[in-house]
Amino acid sequence: MKNGDTMQRNFLSPAGAKYAGLVFVFAAAAVSFASESVSGRGYLSYLNTVSAQDRHSPWLVEGTVHSRLDAVWHAAQALSFTGALRTRLLYGDFVEQVPDYTASLSRSRGYFRLSRVIDEGRSWLLHSEIDRLYAEATAGKLQVRLGRHRINWGMNLAWNPNDLFNTYSLFEVDYPERPGSDALLFEYYPSPSSDAQLVWKAADRGDSMALAALYRCNYRGYDVQGIAGVVENDLVAGCGWAGQVRGGGFRGEMTWFHSLEDAAPDAVSASVSGDYTFSCNLYAHAAVLYTSSGSAAASRAPASMDELLSLSAKKLSTSRYSCFGQLAYPVTPLVNAEIMAVVNPVDLSLYVNPSLRISVADDWELTLMAQVFEGRRNTEFGGYGVFGMGRLRWSF
Repeated sequence: MKNGDTMQRNFLSPAGAKYAGLVFVFAAAAVSFASESVSGRGYLSYLNTVSAQDRHSPWLVEGTVHSRLDAVWHAAQALSFTGALRTRLLYGDFVEQVPDYTASLSRSRGYFRLSRVIDEGRSWLLHSEIDRLYAEATAGKLQVRLGRHRINWGMNLAWNPNDLFNTYSLFEVDYPERPGSDALLFEYYPSPSSDAQLVWKAADRGDSMALAALYRCNYRGYDVQGIAGVVENDLVAGCGWAGQVRGGGFRGEMTWFHSLEDAAPDAVSASVSGDYTFSCNLYAHAAVLYTSSGSAAASRAPASMDELLSLSAKKLSTSRYSCFGQLAYPVTPLVNAEIMAVVNPVDLSLYVNPSLRISVADDWELTLMAQVFEGRRNTEFGGYGVFGMGRLRWSF
């Protein structure tokens, strides 16, 4: 047995510290209202989903009760501890009929296995995960963070080829916090407009670890950055920028991957985007993505839902070319309407995600949304059908 495996199993042994993170989060929350050094927040939501492949197929229904609790303990002026716990009760047709549904939820996102299905039945399950658990220390211009936390190197708003550690999927609509990594981060600020980072990400095997560095500064009104390192047996180098052209945002990222183990061809992931807010408060955003490891075929086996949700900076799409568009408009101060779409220009398949967010009361929000997958058979988005969703969330 490898040492890493031993550490993981000891960490989650029944008699050991399996729930050490849970204890920390709940303890911090319990005293958050009585201590100035501890703060807590969270939300409780209910999401109902109805899906159908076409108008003639049977409807599938799923319900999700989702709770999140975040807590921060400021142990000293320059030292803090942060933890976050998300717990979901899922029930309905998806749990019962989708193959490996439970296994996909239990898949570890990091070195430590902090995800667990607590209990389950034929058509329901209770799943809990610690997705933030880290210590942070500051000394002058140096900041050190150790544990499970989010490392965001992206500069684009849709696709982030520079985001080597915490890639997220546009198709995940009920996880705004996004996943974290078990990593050690050193961050140094040489000046108010520059930033240098060095990150080591832990993993079970040497070929799954990552060590990478970033340097970011401001040059002639643009934030520019360069990244380099070794990520899962790939030598990686990239760059990114963010600025404005005629009052609109202009951003881009590119990352090159070179395999250190086999004769696999080099891979390139690149994205350019622009966004603009008109005087009428209409917000528009467009982006294009190139993924050299994606498919350029007009007809192929469709991507599985697991592929669409399990992405990396090296492969942000199962297609070689992707186009993104988004419009958002505040109908009233309490109602926001938005529509987002992803198009595969090769096979002409389409994903559309309209949504309506309504602030129904203080700390209460109602969201109505849909995920529409359109395309012929054997295309990227063909065969999934339509998902209609309604979510009510209470934040505290």
